[in-house]
Amino acid sequence: MAPRFKNKKSSGGGGGNFTPKTTVSALLKDPKKDLQVTEDSITFKVELASNAMAGFDSRFAAGTEVEIQVASDRVGAAKNQLGKIEKFLKSNVYMTFENCSVQGNGLVCSWVTNMCRELEKDGVQTNIAMFDQFVKVHPKRTSNDRSFQMIEIFRAENAQSLVGAGSDATSEAIKSIVADLEGMERDAFADEWLTRAREFDNLSVLEQLGVVYDSYSFFPEFSVMAGSGYQAGLRIVDFDDEVEAADKFNFANIWGGLVKEETSEGEVAYRSRTFAEAISASVTPQGKDPITYEAILEKGISGAMEHLASADADGEVTYGNDFIDNLVDYLEFLQSDEAKEAEDLLMEVIPVIRQKTGVGSLDNADEMAAPFNMAAKPFTGSDGQERQRTHNVIGTADVVLMARKDQDTEQFFESYFVSKVNPHHMFGTKQIPARLTQTAYVPKILPTPNTALVEGLDAELEGLAKATAKRYDPREWSKSNSNENSNENDNENERDLENEGQSPGMNA
Repeated sequence: MAPRFKNKKSSGGGGGNFTPKTTVSALLKDPKKDLQVTEDSITFKVELASNAMAGFDSRFAAGTEVEIQVASDRVGAAKNQLGKIEKFLKSNVYMTFENCSVQGNGLVCSWVTNMCRELEKDGVQTNIAMFDQFVKVHPKRTSNDRSFQMIEIFRAENAQSLVGAGSDATSEAIKSIVADLEGMERDAFADEWLTRAREFDNLSVLEQLGVVYDSYSFFPEFSVMAGSGYQAGLRIVDFDDEVEAADKFNFANIWGGLVKEETSEGEVAYRSRTFAEAISASVTPQGKDPITYEAILEKGISGAMEHLASADADGEVTYGNDFIDNLVDYLEFLQSDEAKEAEDLLMEVIPVIRQKTGVGSLDNADEMAAPFNMAAKPFTGSDGQERQRTHNVIGTADVVLMARKDQDTEQFFESYFVSKVNPHHMFGTKQIPARLTQTAYVPKILPTPNTALVEGLDAELEGLAKATAKRYDPREWSKSNSNENSNENDNENERDLENEGQSPGMNA
């Protein structure tokens, strides 16, 4: 049987032993009682806020109370640091413990500091700490003489299933939003969304995708906390027994980002793209007239793009761009009766918050991005020269956002920037100071609440994430003479241009 979707093959392998060290985020509840400083020791009694160490030792899961000691040779430096941050050491403050490793029944670290910055005196500015997030940190870039660094937070916990496990829950979630909006004052967009959402169960899967995508705009995580807008990925897992492993997991981006508008007062404002705008931007080749969502619904995706189609070397239809080709393939399936009736698929939407770092954080941009930009095995290019490629991967991390809150309503109304990212990537020996050694993700293998409903699927995804991580461990490179893990044609979602927030064919 031919697979519904085709992916380029990739593989990984190998193993290795090391002492895991990572950055740990934890809650210090009462500094007067839970922080003990002696002449030659510093000990914190804290509650772990994330699962950074849990993958190596299940005793250290989020919510666990644990003692963290400062390494003996770092006590002096840590005392100086505690003196500098003493004003932050109040009740229920999140702390960052760097280079943590297991020692007996507790942890030992080499450095400690406050996780969040100091708040403004007026109380309007606030810190929002998010733990155990799937994060991609891009290198610093310069555009129009302005430097910036993009952070993407893959909100796997907010994934909504369209077909297969979890799809009934999605239908109920949409009905709940409809009920909430019915009794509220609404703008034109909410009214239009309600018209579609009331018929959710009767819509095509493509139209359901649009309803789910636009529903995220009603939540502050995506409407105000995503300072650079939100986007989403469409992930399809094909469980057909005859489908090869390489074609089981499928993923395509729906490029969101921001739309610039002028208000009635003549001011410039930005908002996240709607699904109709995002899908048009995602399938329209650069320099071409927009392929509208209305045309896709009326003619079908292939019909709407027929004038752009050509044949590749294998005689298959192409629109001149791998990303667009993949997305068109998926959307065509979503419009078919087969998608609605499929029983051997999991099809879900994974939303992504797009946010930039603050200007002050740009000084540490390279350091922040390094754990997410990993060197793969060198390969021999077509010219016979050896080259090495760096891949931008998704890792688990804790993130701090700086935002502003309305003092009357307690609602967040503006998100400023990402001020800190604490990656969970493990650190090894001094000879190999920083590399992924536990898990590394690409979008198509992220675990979600829906994958947890399919027996054995989360374990399979974790295995794939571990295999992916080994591609970036130099100790593994000598175990294979093949360049297949790092060849110059590798398309394992690393060249998706998410640092730009747009597809290679998307009109700016």
